[in-house]
Amino acid sequence: MFDDLKEKIYKDKPFSDILNIVNIERLDDCKDSEFDLKLRYYGVPLQIQDSNGKFYKIRAKPSTGEAKKNERLIRLIPDILPKFYGRDRNYLLFDFLQGRTSAENENPDILFKIGKICGQVNRLKAKGNKKQELEESYCQKINYFFENGKISLRDCRRTLRIYKKLIMKIKYEVVLGFNDIRKSNFMIGLQDKLYFVDEDGIEYNIKGYSFDNIMLRLYFPHVPHESSEKYIKTFILGYNSVNSLNFLNEEYMRLLNFLFLIDNALYLLNMGKINGLESQLRRLLRLEW
Repeated sequence: MFDDLKEKIYKDKPFSDILNIVNIERLDDCKDSEFDLKLRYYGVPLQIQDSNGKFYKIRAKPSTGEAKKNERLIRLIPDILPKFYGRDRNYLLFDFLQGRTSAENENPDILFKIGKICGQVNRLKAKGNKKQELEESYCQKINYFFENGKISLRDCRRTLRIYKKLIMKIKYEVVLGFNDIRKSNFMIGLQDKLYFVDEDGIEYNIKGYSFDNIMLRLYFPHVPHESSEKYIKTFILGYNSVNSLNFLNEEYMRLLNFLFLIDNALYLLNMGKINGLESQLRRLLRLEW
């Protein structure tokens, strides 16, 4: 599929008004079968080089509609991403960032910057009836597991009851945020400026979504997690420097954890990772919510 995509890009000549593509390379190391599924459901990032030697990052989305949706969100936070040139049909174009990925053993201060970026992005509130749309979307996701034969009708109904119980107990806002907050999705550029580089991971969701990637140990000490207390506290300081984490408590974290488990299970289903999916669903169904 990569060769087919590569040929299509050469034929489409996206962004021909500003560049002439002479080389295209993958930016991931996944198997070809997974690459095909990512392209079908989410889109894939590629490194391209133009005729004057400059490198860019291009993201090929599954459709023009998906690219337009991603573009609208990208334009809300231009200073947090590498330079964005715009959209051409189902393609999005960025500068190829010259820097390094934030490492797992990075200085804890990096979490201050990540927390600050998350706090800034979370200040952008959704307009319209996003709460109802969000709640309906998770009901659809849960039903999707049953429709695909991955959970029984009984487990489907039980999971829906748990979800509705959790969502009704929590006062929450729908805000812009990232669906996968981890250090590897941030890169350090010139003058130590931090960028979010998973542009496909920008979406409206419940405030604090994906914080469990960073803060799970703080609220669920019995759950094994890589984040240490110093990283968690530094993330909190960064977030609170531009926003407020007063909304976050153990009950709220249960809802965040539940939503993240649903979304991760959906990703595994779409990627055909059946063993991981079954393990994730067992974890979801066995937890006492």
